[in-house]
Amino acid sequence: MNKYTLGTIVGTALLGLAKAKSGNALKLSRGVVYSIIAYKDFYLRDYIYLRLGNDPLFYSEYEANVVEPASKELEKFLLKHKEEFKRKYALSRLPQLNLNLEEVPEYHDDDTSGYRITLSLEIEYMVTPDAKSPLERNLLEADNNRELGPILMNDRKLKNERHGLIHLIDDELKIHIFSRYLFDYGQAPETTDTIHHRFALYTLDKENKWVPYEKLQPNMPKLRVR
Repeated sequence: MNKYTLGTIVGTALLGLAKAKSGNALKLSRGVVYSIIAYKDFYLRDYIYLRLGNDPLFYSEYEANVVEPASKELEKFLLKHKEEFKRKYALSRLPQLNLNLEEVPEYHDDDTSGYRITLSLEIEYMVTPDAKSPLERNLLEADNNRELGPILMNDRKLKNERHGLIHLIDDELKIHIFSRYLFDYGQAPETTDTIHHRFALYTLDKENKWVPYEKLQPNMPKLRVR
């Protein structure tokens, strides 16, 4: 028995358990959750690192004084231009933005640590049991998690949205960051994207609409696109 078959069995078992615990009061059905995430890594300029990198408070102070304000500024920038960006980059909705600072061991030639800031944009989609588009029906009819990846990878509309997120970072946010904050490319890393997908349980709410049944969502493998 492979892990994908096992995942399907576990998902079915969870569905049965949920029904048993609810005394059939809840109507539960399997659906899918997937998201596309585009991201780019930035590195601190060398002179900033060499001047401040040995300070024990450097990480927390830089995060508080630069990364957090930059994140708020970029959120405002996205919201201000949301309709323009959605139209220009063929996005179905405005993506969520994340900006994270982390230490990177052996980034410099002398094997000392450096700091990397990862900028990512994410759009999440919920595929409810009553979804009707061709992509959504194909996802709902998949027997296991292995089948979800190729369906998502080969969908033309989703490909366009993935490319739109990448271009939004490269065309807009990259320039906005450089103009306001001291980030650097390092070796000009490529903007990449990831597709996350998993099966999920949905239940009907008081208005008879399908909503996620959060407590029993199984964690499923992720598909990374390079």
